Amino acid sequence: MKLLSALFSTTLFAAIACSVDAKDDAYVYGKDPKKDAEYDISMGMAGIQQAAKDPKLLAQLFQDMQVRLSTQVLWS
Repeated sequence: MKLLSALFSTTLFAAIACSVDAKDDAYVYGKDPKKDAEYDISMGMAGIQQAAKDPKLLAQLFQDMQVRLSTQVLWS
């Protein structure tokens, strides 16, 4: 639960930061790496927030994030 609260707070902070920095209406993805990173993080946080509401999506997220230790041990 604390993790979800922290993620929500981070998402809210990113949204506020993006809205404050919304001077550039003609933003094009790929021109500014810093803004690209901010956009990617905000989209990722939105996805995590959506996954927290949907149990099936959350299970898929956890499954996708698992590290396959057996494969890593075989190829090390």
